[in-house]
Amino acid sequence: MKAEQLKSILIGFFIIASCSLIIWMLLFLHPSLGDGKQVLRVRFSDVNQINIGTRVNFAGKPIGQVTEITTVKNARQIGKVDELDQIYIYQLTFHIDSKVKIYTTDEITIQTSGLLGEKSIAIIPEIPKPGETPALVTDQILYAKSYGQIESILFQIEQLGIKLGKTVDEMLDILEENRDNIDGAIAGIRNTFQNAGDIFAEAKQEQIVAQTSHVLDNMTQITDGISQENVTTIVNNMATVSQTLGNASEDIQDTIRNARSMTREGQETFANLSDITDNIKQGKGSIGKLLESDDFYLRVISIMSKIDTLMNDVNHYGVLFNLNKEWQRTRTKRFEELKSIQNPKEFKAYLNQEVDSITVALARISVLLDKAKTSQDKESIFRSEMFQKDFRYLLDVVDDFEDILKMYNQNLQDAKNCQ
Repeated sequence: MKAEQLKSILIGFFIIASCSLIIWMLLFLHPSLGDGKQVLRVRFSDVNQINIGTRVNFAGKPIGQVTEITTVKNARQIGKVDELDQIYIYQLTFHIDSKVKIYTTDEITIQTSGLLGEKSIAIIPEIPKPGETPALVTDQILYAKSYGQIESILFQIEQLGIKLGKTVDEMLDILEENRDNIDGAIAGIRNTFQNAGDIFAEAKQEQIVAQTSHVLDNMTQITDGISQENVTTIVNNMATVSQTLGNASEDIQDTIRNARSMTREGQETFANLSDITDNIKQGKGSIGKLLESDDFYLRVISIMSKIDTLMNDVNHYGVLFNLNKEWQRTRTKRFEELKSIQNPKEFKAYLNQEVDSITVALARISVLLDKAKTSQDKESIFRSEMFQKDFRYLLDVVDDFEDILKMYNQNLQDAKNCQ
């Protein structure tokens, strides 16, 4: 009994020691961030979920953290924007390990890691572009990319969709402009094949091959009277060739028949192509209905707006934006506004209300602009709290109006698809 009790006590002791060691590792062991003696100043256009203490990684290895977040003064007047035309409005100060060398050609961006979407600053070493000389960063101000890999992919998909739409429109315009030329070319090819078939038919009816064989036989008979051996040999060879042609006349006739059959099939093919083009132009068939329907543009806009909404939500709230409380409240508010619109009359009333709000905001901005024109201190007016408040109110109203129109268009297209 004592041995079993001692064994149970030892097992319990080891379990408690293991749990204590794991808890200690989780609470007190952190990755080394270096000595923090090197200071970097980097400007961003969006610092969503980036706070003081956010980790800075160099090629995946933690080397420092964010120590200060400030707003850039006169950022709008400076006019420095990123790839998405967003102003670099924030300046972040990093304290990193002094042993790490950062060059001006390295890429700095915000990345998302982990299942919970934890944000961190990533510094990615890159090879200099042709003609670009890398310089070691000392006290320069660096500019970061405003989107990560997922946002970059969505942005490229959006740009690809826009380019694809433009290409399809240009192709349709080219086909429409050269409609007569294409029809003329098809008709010319059809006539060419028909003429070739007529030529083969005339050759068969006039028995050109048989007549050629008969002429060669006559030449053979004429040369029989000549005693020269060379001439006789040549004529005999010609007779042999004539006989071979006569034996091959049936093969030639089969070839002519096959050529005529191919000509008829070619004519039918071009006729079918002409019918398909006419059906597309008249809006018949699947492709014709798709390209000629009035709601094709609305469908494309609906798809693009969905992609744009998804990209904006990911950019502002992270990959798991659907778990964000602010996103849920905003989404619920917009759906309630959209749900209240039940018929065209209510939609017109809502449209007039939003237009009136935008008109009021524009009138306030116009008053301040007119005041600035006649005042010598224009900068103070533009920096005043009243101007910024009215301008911000105008932007909010326009954004809300744009969002509700996109959602209304999406629901309208979804309803049509269900029907």
